[in-house]
Amino acid sequence: ILYRLFNVSLLINRNLMFRLLVNALKKHHSISKAPLSCSSLRNFNCSATLRMPTVGVNRDNLFARMGKTYTDEEFDHLCFEYGIELDDVTSEREMLSKELKDKEGLDVEGVSDDVIYRIDIPANRYDMLCIEGISRALNIFRGVEKIPKYTLANMEGKPLQQMIV
Repeated sequence: ILYRLFNVSLLINRNLMFRLLVNALKKHHSISKAPLSCSSLRNFNCSATLRMPTVGVNRDNLFARMGKTYTDEEFDHLCFEYGIELDDVTSEREMLSKELKDKEGLDVEGVSDDVIYRIDIPANRYDMLCIEGISRALNIFRGVEKIPKYTLANMEGKPLQQMIV
C-alpha cells in the first residue's frame, strides 16, 4: 500500500500525502506496539520518492519582477494559496557554511549575503523552474498579469529549421 501511495505522491498535496501515509502506517503497524507519532515517522526515509524540485531564487529580484515587496510570512502565505511551498529562506553564505561546517580552513569570503528563497515546485510545472516562470505564475494568480495566449505560426511554404542540442 505504501508503494501505491508513493507512486501518486506527485498528484496530491503534501499534507494529504502525510495524512494518507500516517493512516496507512497505523493500519499496518504490526511490527511494533509503540504508538505511531511524527517522531517515529522521521526515521522513515522516503525523501527520494516524495521530493519535488527545489528552485533557489534571489528574493529581491523576484519581488522586483512581481512589482511588490512581501514579508517572509506574506510570501509564504501567497505560495501556500497558489499551491507551492516556500521551503527555506537562506543566503549563499549560509548554504555554503552549512556544507563546509566540517571542513576547517575554508573561507566563505566574497559569497553573497542576499536572501534566497528556496521554493518547492510541483514536478509537472516545468515553466516554474526559473525566476521568470515563478514570477509570471504568481502575477497571473494575483491578477496583475493576464494569461498569455499562444498561437501557432503558419509555416506553410517556409523551410523547416532543425536545432541540434
